[in-house]
Amino acid sequence: MIDDNAQAHSLHYRGFTGSVEYSEADNVYHGRILSDAFSDIKDLVTYKANSISELNCAFIEVVDDYVLLEAMLNVY
Repeated sequence: MIDDNAQAHSLHYRGFTGSVEYSEADNVYHGRILSDAFSDIKDLVTYKANSISELNCAFIEVVDDYVLLEAMLNVY
């Protein structure tokens, strides 16, 4: 879910925090997973969308995919 504090520009889901950025040149919102509940994420995991609500959905999708991949690799 998007942080209620507009200044924070972050998303939160399942203990993960993600950034929210906007590219005026590309007219697209984008971000990356910054950390989970335990530490910073070393992998580069990004997401993008045309609206804030779509960005939130994209963030949730990549977090779920990331957790599944890490579980398959027995890393997470």
